[in-house]
Amino acid sequence: QPDANQLHPISRPSERFNDPDHLNRPTSVCGIGIYRDDLWGASFEGNAFVCEPVHNLVRRFGLLQQGALVRARKFESEQSREFMASSDAWHRPVQVRCGPDGGLWVVDMYRFLVEHPRWITPQRLASLDMRAGADMGRLFRIGRAGVPFREVRDLTRMQIGELAGSMDTPNGVERDRVQLALFHRADPACVPSLSRVANESRYPAARAQALAALAMGGWLEWNLIEGALRDPDHRVAAMALRFCERFLQQGASVPGGLWSQLAELENNPAPVIQQQLALSLGQSPDLRAGKLLARLAQKHAADPWMRASILSSAPPHISALMESTADWVKPGADPAPPILIFMEHLLATALAHSNPHAAGVSTVNRWVESDGTLRGWRLSMVARWVETTKGMIPGSLGPRMMGVRETAADSSAAIPDRRDAVRLLGWMQEQRGLDLEVLGSLASSSEFPELRSAALERLGKSGDSTSSIMLLKDWGRKSPALRTEALQVLLSRDLWIHQVLEWIRKGDMAAQDLSPAQRTALLKHPNQGIRELAQASLPPAATDDRQQIVLRYSNLPSIQPPAAGGSNGPALFQANCASCHRFKGNGFRVGPDLDSLASRDEPFWIQQILNPNAIVEPRFVAYQVSLTDGREVSGVIESESAASLQLAQPGGSPLSILRSEISVVRPMSLSLMPEGLEESLSREAMASLLAYLRAPTAKEQPSATRQPSAPPRDPKALAAILLDARVSDAEKEGAAATHPHLAFAILQELVRELGDDSKEEYRRIPWMWRVSLMAGRRADHGQLRRMIDLATPQPNERLRDWQAVVIGGGVINGLSQAGIQPGPRIHDLIAGDRALLARWEQALKLAALMAESSTVPEGTRYDAIRMMGMETWTARGDQLRKFLGLTTHPELQMGAVSALSDMPEPEAGLEIAKAFSLLTPSNLQLAIDAALQRADRTLIFLKAVDEGRLDKKHITPERLEKLRSASDPKIRTWARAVSRE
Repeated sequence: QPDANQLHPISRPSERFNDPDHLNRPTSVCGIGIYRDDLWGASFEGNAFVCEPVHNLVRRFGLLQQGALVRARKFESEQSREFMASSDAWHRPVQVRCGPDGGLWVVDMYRFLVEHPRWITPQRLASLDMRAGADMGRLFRIGRAGVPFREVRDLTRMQIGELAGSMDTPNGVERDRVQLALFHRADPACVPSLSRVANESRYPAARAQALAALAMGGWLEWNLIEGALRDPDHRVAAMALRFCERFLQQGASVPGGLWSQLAELENNPAPVIQQQLALSLGQSPDLRAGKLLARLAQKHAADPWMRASILSSAPPHISALMESTADWVKPGADPAPPILIFMEHLLATALAHSNPHAAGVSTVNRWVESDGTLRGWRLSMVARWVETTKGMIPGSLGPRMMGVRETAADSSAAIPDRRDAVRLLGWMQEQRGLDLEVLGSLASSSEFPELRSAALERLGKSGDSTSSIMLLKDWGRKSPALRTEALQVLLSRDLWIHQVLEWIRKGDMAAQDLSPAQRTALLKHPNQGIRELAQASLPPAATDDRQQIVLRYSNLPSIQPPAAGGSNGPALFQANCASCHRFKGNGFRVGPDLDSLASRDEPFWIQQILNPNAIVEPRFVAYQVSLTDGREVSGVIESESAASLQLAQPGGSPLSILRSEISVVRPMSLSLMPEGLEESLSREAMASLLAYLRAPTAKEQPSATRQPSAPPRDPKALAAILLDARVSDAEKEGAAATHPHLAFAILQELVRELGDDSKEEYRRIPWMWRVSLMAGRRADHGQLRRMIDLATPQPNERLRDWQAVVIGGGVINGLSQAGIQPGPRIHDLIAGDRALLARWEQALKLAALMAESSTVPEGTRYDAIRMMGMETWTARGDQLRKFLGLTTHPELQMGAVSALSDMPEPEAGLEIAKAFSLLTPSNLQLAIDAALQRADRTLIFLKAVDEGRLDKKHITPERLEKLRSASDPKIRTWARAVSRE
């Protein structure tokens, strides 16, 4: 068979930044569209078209129904080529749609770069224009040679009957348009035309969609459904089945002939009919539905999708289905594997039933009675039943419980049978003592780890005080692995925790047997009594000051990255990290994978290892779960659903817990990673461990193909790129734009060692402006606060040009562009720092002087004028007014308009309005847009229009739409009046 995943691009292979081994393989599948028309002929009708932008192509597949699944296949004529391919490496098809004209429409995003920046090294990223092609997107409309496009009709001009009749078309997009128009009109006069389409159209899809349109309007009657159930096209009949569901529901009036129709469909061979029938029967509580479901199950048990459909409809019919399975089981014989799989899933469904005893206990009895021995699938089923029902023993099982104990202890029995037998031990009170002896023996055995784990789990669930005695027995002779597993069970119940701590206090157990994570959990246990006992029993840590410990481990001894097999790093990782982290293919995925962190520096690693709770990423917060049987378990929530919770636990043992078994879930507000690892890691050991963790995991690849999960970010290198005359502006823009979180750090590097050289200052200023503007637009408060501190002159210093650019042109301008009033926001950022506030007020006075200086470039004077807008109208209004004059340099005039727009006082808005006739065209548009941001300024603007001081041509459709949706009723009224003119 040809490889369906082999792509056939005609473009030259581009530089790949990730998955270089996936060249000519699908890596960016998206934009799937179906050709919903017959205009191009039967060979294209219903085809799927799939975009692959990385490889500059669109693929075509035929869709085939195979059982309950739909499978895609490539056509023979396209085995070595693609439906659409381009030699242009910037061609990026991302969406395909069939149009109402019968054409195929393709959206081409048209970009140079489609990879996410995280896959590209900063050095290479700095040389790329991330946005190249962003303004060049396009649409293709594809037609078939010699076949004209369909006319696209204006549905708004049609009467209701004509509109409904327009549903009779082979074009699915046109049918969607018609159905949407009918939905909005909600006119029952469409019913006769739609009914004719549903009964008489030669297009099966049109018949089905006409039924759907009638159902959506509440106009679909039984006679139409009854006819559609006999439709020669099985897809129409399946749609009709869905519309039967309202008649099947509890209390509904069932039309005559419905059940006979459903019985006929049981024998319809079409898979889509069989699956829809299984799904729809779940809507009915009628016993006939249950019997019909059972017959479908026996017929289709081997099909996993049909099995899932039947089980989804099972809850109302548990008893009927369970009894039917008992009829399928013959004495002395095992059911066929597909039937057995269905029975297992059905049992699980029954156990989730509100009354499992009534739903299935008689069936479980019949399963057991059908054979003389309790082995194999019967034993597994009974174990699941008893566990889930918390010891509900079916009547016929009682006499056989001694046999179960013998099976668990029988070394010649099959391991699966022994494991299932273990699950049944300890439930019957009269045999509990003997059962616990067997469990204790198996829990201490090193022969079969699978049986040992099952026995430990069963002892943990039993909650019996004898269980803890069994686990603590002969503690000194247990292997380290056995101690680790036993402690995980012993620490799951408060009573047992007390016993463990007492053993440690008396010296019968070493405190070192507890892992750092367990020690931390005990010292911070929610039960105060346990916390106090842990503090009294466990030897105190050297210090509780985490940062002091971190400092003690700074400047570790230098150790070269290990050669293969030449370091104790792997052993240290295995002993201290592998239970929760994966690295180089070893360990368990509870916390983050460490391969992705190899490039991080030494201080990062030391902080994370020795002070793990300083910053806890939300997805790695540990949770403590109290269970209804009294146990306490903890771990990281790996996944959850409406029915269960999956906890990842140290050592890689995931624990699945049903919601019904959970009493309380509490976040521990701590990382699962414990504090105290310094007790097992000396400075030398830490150095060896970090040398191992930070060593490259593979031979260094070229930067264009390496896949760094956490590439290094170096503000100094980025600043150097911005100032490098050999690097294009587009590449510099890419370097800055892809590191917005480093804006302040880059600015700091741009300012470093600047000196008083004005020429050098103005070489750097353009990039100082860009990075500060970027932070302002993002309203990145942390970075803005540091930028203001850096750019505000110290006492008795002058305001330098670069400082005015950063504050006025970057921070203030950026906040305004983000729709934020810069004055109040900056005051909030610096209000808590009295020294900075004093420097800020002095900087604003210096800005007013700079704005008047003719020796300062106009661009920088603009930035100084923007700073004046941070003061009050009383303080700076008269000075700003001077810059609104007709002969003022446009850049200075723009600064004054912006500064007055930033001022909150009404006088500032009136001053701008007075100057409308003096402003340059671009500054006038700026003033109008600024006025429309605030209701009081908008009213001033509208008054200027009414009085003829401003031409109505400035009320563009976009601005009028904004006025119509204003919160002020006066503004809305004015806008409606203008709309009517």
